[in-house]
Amino acid sequence: MKISAIGAVLAMFNVALSAAGTHAFGLNPIEKSWFDLASHYIYIHALAVIAAGFFAQHFSSRLIQMGALFLLAGIFLFSGSLYVLAIFKFRLFPMSTPLGGMAFMIGWALLAIGFWRAGNNKTIG
Repeated sequence: MKISAIGAVLAMFNVALSAAGTHAFGLNPIEKSWFDLASHYIYIHALAVIAAGFFAQHFSSRLIQMGALFLLAGIFLFSGSLYVLAIFKFRLFPMSTPLGGMAFMIGWALLAIGFWRAGNNKTIG
């Protein structure tokens, strides 16, 4: 499924960006903590997006698919804003990080509901 592929590309991108952040950006300790937090959240949520894409396809669940899309929005808003702040020293827009956190929470809630319903249906394939 395409959502899973996007999650895999984000994980790959994060490996490269994490290596660059460790060696190339010359971050001070506060910027490094923002950078590390952004990287950590991408890893967790990229793996969740990969799994959600797989399950959305096999359970034909719009809720799981929407959950994955909200997780993607959270990655771009939350982690993206922290990366921009750490590397370029400016904020994308004032509420980008909290909105990204809200997108993560909505995404996880949708996944929980979608998995609950899919488990009740017990139809794979």
